[in-house]
Amino acid sequence: MSLIKKNAFFKISTVLGGCFSLLLLSGCINLPKNSEKYKLFYLKTLPFSQEEQKALRFVKWQLIIEDPSCDSRLNTDRIIVQESSAEITHIAGARWVDRLPNLIKQLLLNLFENSGKIKGVGTSLDGLDADYVLLIDIRDFELLVQETKKVRIRLFAKIMRLKDREILGAETFEESIPIVQNSYKEVIEAFLTAANSVGKKIVIWSLEVPENLSFQETETNIQSD
Repeated sequence: MSLIKKNAFFKISTVLGGCFSLLLLSGCINLPKNSEKYKLFYLKTLPFSQEEQKALRFVKWQLIIEDPSCDSRLNTDRIIVQESSAEITHIAGARWVDRLPNLIKQLLLNLFENSGKIKGVGTSLDGLDADYVLLIDIRDFELLVQETKKVRIRLFAKIMRLKDREILGAETFEESIPIVQNSYKEVIEAFLTAANSVGKKIVIWSLEVPENLSFQETETNIQSD
């Protein structure tokens, strides 16, 4: 196998006019001369630390993660730069591999699965006989370039019990990481670190909420008896 074909299995190199060029394929042909070239980035799932593992709770129920909601500015594969409270641009020459809601959903799925603490987790398309639903609203996911440069991520999470559609808990999770060198690598690493930090907090919280409620309900029943 040639070196070019071997490389195809390991990286997505460049997107030309919206086509994924996988080096193995030469399918993107006859492109206009002014086709935009840009790099693709994704949110790699980071492992739980030993301290985070200690905070994880084992549960015997199953969970569905719904497609995250967001406003139109965030429903994109562009990497957002917030220049002022009312003005946004995008990082030139760079995009996410998918729309942001899909990236967040996949990251959370991976984190739940990697935790090894839940009986089952999936999406509404998986046909899972789930007990609870995780609802996510993406509030912020951008590079701020106002007084100081930083990556900011803020997600609002709700846990709903499926049998009666009751919201058991709601919480905002956020993380900010300052940017010093102003390089592609630093910015993307900051997004990756912040997204995993927020995602892990959501996993830990999600595993606790139904369990804490079940304990409270059991305690109440005992007192009533």
